[in-house]
Amino acid sequence: MKHRSDAGFTLVELMIAIIILSILVGLAVAVYLSVRRRAESATTRANYRSAEDMMNALWVRLMDNGADEYRDPDPPTGPVNLRPHGYFVANGCMYTNGQYMSCLETKTYFTNLNRVGGGSGGRWTVNGVYRAGVLKPGTGGNNSDWTNMYGTVGISWEYYWDSEAGEYRDNENDYSNPTREEYKQMMIVVLDWDGTAYYTSYTGGSIIGAGSFDWDNGRGHP
Repeated sequence: MKHRSDAGFTLVELMIAIIILSILVGLAVAVYLSVRRRAESATTRANYRSAEDMMNALWVRLMDNGADEYRDPDPPTGPVNLRPHGYFVANGCMYTNGQYMSCLETKTYFTNLNRVGGGSGGRWTVNGVYRAGVLKPGTGGNNSDWTNMYGTVGISWEYYWDSEAGEYRDNENDYSNPTREEYKQMMIVVLDWDGTAYYTSYTGGSIIGAGSFDWDNGRGHP
């Protein structure tokens, strides 16, 4: 009498196959995440270089408009008209914050950065991400959701890093330095996924400090 052989897999063989597939999937995910992080870091550095070029172009624009500070008496009227903005109505000029910058460079996302506390203490907060003058939904109001910063250029119109003093200074109300002209300083910050922040501080169109530092959940400084 002949016995019929089973054509299926045994339980042990199925378990081995599942284990092998799990290992392969795990390796594939790890490789994918590594490639993704490298690509995101490359994007961060590219954004940082582009932001420095944008800042140079910004100062040329401001001088052409008769300004010698980071406030524009002739702000963009498109893609969003900034003239009805409350600050422009009250002061006859517009500060060069994230929304303003996004009207000049419409393909880039810009983040408004605010700071709670100056000096070497305090903490950064995010107050809106803009592209082409329009606020990205869910990013308004001061918050510490740093995912809003990844892939964007952070604009700090109010605070900047003073390398000589070794602390953050208030561009608008720097009572510790009454002889310094207000509104002449500005700072850009680009945050990488690994927690490294790249920054450049400006005064009157010139770089006064640049480098990188540990973001430390918004509490870091150069």
